[in-house]
Amino acid sequence: MKNLPAKESQLEIENLKNHVETLRDTIEDMKTHMYEIENKHNESSLDQKCEKHQKATESFINLQFEKSNLMEEVETLKEKIQDMGSLICETQKKQNEENELLSQEYRTFELEQEEIKRSLNRHIKFLMISKDKPALKYEEAQLEIENLINDVETLKDTVQDMKTQMYEIQNEHNQGQERIRKAQNILQLNLEETTKKLEQLSECERELVAYQNLTTEFSNSKVSLTDIKSLIKISLDQMWEEHHKATESFINLQFEKSSLMKDIKIMKGTVQDMGSLIYKTQKKQDEEYMQMVQDYSTLHLEQEEIKKSINEGNMLLKKMRNLFHSVQNCVSELPLRPLLYAGGTGAATVIIYYLMRKTVKEAEADQDEESASEDSGLLSEVPQDQAMISKDEAVLKYQEAQLEIENLKNHVDTLKDTVQDMKTHMYKIKIKQNQEQESEQKAHKALQLEHVETMKKLQHCKELLSECERERVAHQNLTVKYNNARVSLTDIKAAIKSSSDQVWEKHQKAMESFINLQFENSNLMKDVGILKSRIQDMKSLIYETQKEQEEEYTRVIQDYNTLHLEQEQIKRSLNQSKLELKKFIPDRLRPWLPMTATGIVSLQGLVEIGLLLGKGGEGEEEDVYRDSRKRDLGWYFECV
Repeated sequence: MKNLPAKESQLEIENLKNHVETLRDTIEDMKTHMYEIENKHNESSLDQKCEKHQKATESFINLQFEKSNLMEEVETLKEKIQDMGSLICETQKKQNEENELLSQEYRTFELEQEEIKRSLNRHIKFLMISKDKPALKYEEAQLEIENLINDVETLKDTVQDMKTQMYEIQNEHNQGQERIRKAQNILQLNLEETTKKLEQLSECERELVAYQNLTTEFSNSKVSLTDIKSLIKISLDQMWEEHHKATESFINLQFEKSSLMKDIKIMKGTVQDMGSLIYKTQKKQDEEYMQMVQDYSTLHLEQEEIKKSINEGNMLLKKMRNLFHSVQNCVSELPLRPLLYAGGTGAATVIIYYLMRKTVKEAEADQDEESASEDSGLLSEVPQDQAMISKDEAVLKYQEAQLEIENLKNHVDTLKDTVQDMKTHMYKIKIKQNQEQESEQKAHKALQLEHVETMKKLQHCKELLSECERERVAHQNLTVKYNNARVSLTDIKAAIKSSSDQVWEKHQKAMESFINLQFENSNLMKDVGILKSRIQDMKSLIYETQKEQEEEYTRVIQDYNTLHLEQEQIKRSLNQSKLELKKFIPDRLRPWLPMTATGIVSLQGLVEIGLLLGKGGEGEEEDVYRDSRKRDLGWYFECV
């Protein structure tokens, strides 16, 4: 398709060369003919010819003005092409920046995954080391499972966000490419229109040259009376042929007018399509904005829920501290016998077991105390059985925790696979972008080559115009010589009046049709200018909408970053609260105290039962026994 305009331009150049040669031949013939009829011409006919020549020069000046305007339009189109190239470069830079941001987010995601792996390995090592403490393992496994579940949920959210971002980036990239293609098509259409207009101007110039030649031939066609008949016949035949050519040119101009009207309709259709595209883009922007508002509201609600959970955790910490202080005070004031009645709990039973073993060794000599030691032995067997049962339960819970950890590992592996798939998808997208960039560069080079060819054509047209000006100067010199050689021909008037009047009427009709066509051409040029201004307005609107989209995108990214920072701060505060809870509970009570609110309530209930039982049984022997055993329990109170 690109070779067709080049061939057409070569054919036009050859036709112009042939026409120039024919013009030179006709000029030489006219010179010879001028020398023959120097003394045979009428003053009135010369005045008419001068007026015709002035009109022809005026039309030639108007055509030159139109040509200069078209050259200015060609320069404006060149500037538009350069602007489009700069816009393409800017869009490519923006795409590269967005790809860099996505790669950075992906790197942060990989770092978070590595940290999660490290934490899992640490927890597994810790569980392998602490085999003798099943209750601690169970509690730590529960905490690890909760942390892993939260991490997995965050990973899922990040993967979904990455998918949505990739989808949006692909849509924006496709839309930008479609806009660029449409703009290139519009520019190509404008270039084709300018080339057509230049061809029309060249044809008009040819017609003017032909008209000048006709005027010279008509002026030289006045001969003596003997040769008038033959000259009149020849001139009438020539004028008939010229009239036929003029009618053909008139038909061609009407056909060109119809083609220009069709082009105007096409331009109007393109303007309407651009309006519909702008309306669709505005709709899409509104929908995306609503989606972003909904996402922002959901994030805000999640943030409020997290803040509520933090407040509840702080309240639980305060309650735990108050309960712990109350337990300290109660334990410092408790007698020994209520602790024996509260032997179901873990810590009290262990302490009583060790104390009763000491009392059995001391009370072997006394018979009265043997019965008490037997009762204590019966009581000590119960906590041993309970301890074994609790150990079995802890082992079962530990196994369940291991199963949950394995499931989480499998889930992490699936997430790794999804991340690898995302990597491959990103690589394919980059390859597609590079291919599209190469295709765009090729198209740009092709447009540059076409532009160079058009410039060559314009230079060739300038050369032809310079040659036409030289010939016009030669024609003026000939007219000066002809004016100097004017002679009175009295007998020619009667013979030429009839033919000259008819020719003059035909010439007037042709001039009127030519003027009408010029007026219609000017109106069409105005319509084309209006359409170009509309297209420029549409381009400016598209540029403004792109700016607004970029500003909204930056605002949303800033809001997302602020929310992400707030969530990280909330996570840090939660981790700190967990660490404070772990530090708050001593290591010796941790295996026997559950880490839930129900366990705290049960401990508080047991303490209250012990207080009530302590108020019921009082005696001197118990007081002495209590005072003697407080020393053994001092280490426990210090730990608390």
